[in-house]
Amino acid sequence: TLADAMTKFDALTTRVALAMGAALPVGLQGSRSVEARTNHLEALRAYSMGVELAENFHTAEALEQFRKAIALDGNFSMAHARLGFAYTVTAGVSKEGKPHLEKAFALS
Repeated sequence: TLADAMTKFDALTTRVALAMGAALPVGLQGSRSVEARTNHLEALRAYSMGVELAENFHTAEALEQFRKAIALDGNFSMAHARLGFAYTVTAGVSKEGKPHLEKAFALS
């Protein structure tokens, strides 16, 4: 099902966001994972492709897919989290990543 296809925030993403000063919502403090959802199948597809590309060190292509997912569903929190993580950790562009990490936590 679509619900089974959804992913979770991982502990590393949370640590990076917190280290950059992103505020963790009160309801999520102490939580290690947060389910992130989208009702837009194409956004989920782009996000999934981005994850696969990122795991295979194709950063530029992964960033493109995460941006596409967000363009299709601006409230897709996990796409914001992954885009922020990819910018900050993989590409080393924290000023681009921080707003997406903050938005991901705000949406969760």
